[in-house]
Amino acid sequence: SNKSLADQAEYFLFKFQADSGIERHEVIEVLTEFSSFDNGEKGYLEKDEAMRMLESKNETRTFYELEEMFVEVDVTNDGKIDFLEWACAVFHKTWEDLHREIEVEVERTQAISDAERALAETEEGKGNYERARAKSRFDKEEIERLERERLEEEAKLTGAKAAAAFFQNQIRASEKEATTTMSNADQIRHDYAKRKEAKELAEKEAKAAKEKAEAEAEAEGKAEAEKERQLLEQEVTYEAQKKAEEERVEAEKKAAEDERKAKRAEFLKKRASMFENKD
Repeated sequence: SNKSLADQAEYFLFKFQADSGIERHEVIEVLTEFSSFDNGEKGYLEKDEAMRMLESKNETRTFYELEEMFVEVDVTNDGKIDFLEWACAVFHKTWEDLHREIEVEVERTQAISDAERALAETEEGKGNYERARAKSRFDKEEIERLERERLEEEAKLTGAKAAAAFFQNQIRASEKEATTTMSNADQIRHDYAKRKEAKELAEKEAKAAKEKAEAEAEAEGKAEAEKERQLLEQEVTYEAQKKAEEERVEAEKKAAEDERKAKRAEFLKKRASMFENKD
C-alpha cells in the first residue's frame, strides 16, 4: 500500500467502526503492534518482517504453517502485508467489504449528513452522529501524534533522504490545502480517484514489465538459436576441414606409394637390361 499506517487505520475505522462495534483503542493496539515490525515506516511489512510478526503471535509451530498464514493474510498476492490486510485478518473482515465501490462510500457520507441534522433534535441523533463521524475519520489526536512522530523522524534524516522527505511534505501540504474545502462526498471521490489512478499506474507498470520480460525472453531465445546455429556451422566447417585433411594425407600416401612403385619398376628394368647386355 502507498498509504501511511495512520491513513490505513483511518480508512479501516471509517469502513467498520460503527457497523461492527470495533473500538478505536482496539485498532490503535493492532496498529502499534504492526508498526513495531514496520522498519522504515513503509506502511506495509516485507515478507521477512511479516513472518517475524506472525511468529511472535505463537499461533504456529512450523515454518510451513507460517507460510500458510502469510499466504492467507496476503490477499493481494504482492508478497507483502499492509495494515489493511492485517486488520481485516485480525477483525475477521473480508477484503471485498473493505473495497466496495464509491457509491457505498457516498451513501455513508449521506448518513453522516443525516446524523448531523438529527444531532440538534434528539440524544439518539447525537449517538448516530458520533457513530457516523467515527466512520469517516480516525481519531484526530492520534493522527496528530503520528504526524509529529513522522516529522521528528524526518528531522533526523540527512542528504538525499532529507531532500526527499522535504519534497514529500510539500506534496502533502499541497494535497491537504486542495482538499480542505471539499465536502465529505467530494473528499471520498477524490481519495477513490487517487486509488484508482494508483491502481491503473500499477497495472501499466506491470504490463510494461511483462512486455519487457517477454521481449527479453524473445531476444534471449533468438540469441540462443543464433549461438546454436553458429556452433552447428563451426561443427560442419570442422568436419569438412577434417575430411579435407584426411583426403590430403591419403593422397600424399598414395603419391608416395606410387613413386616408390615407379622407382622399383625402374630399378628392376635397369637390372634386367644389365643381364641382357652380358649375354
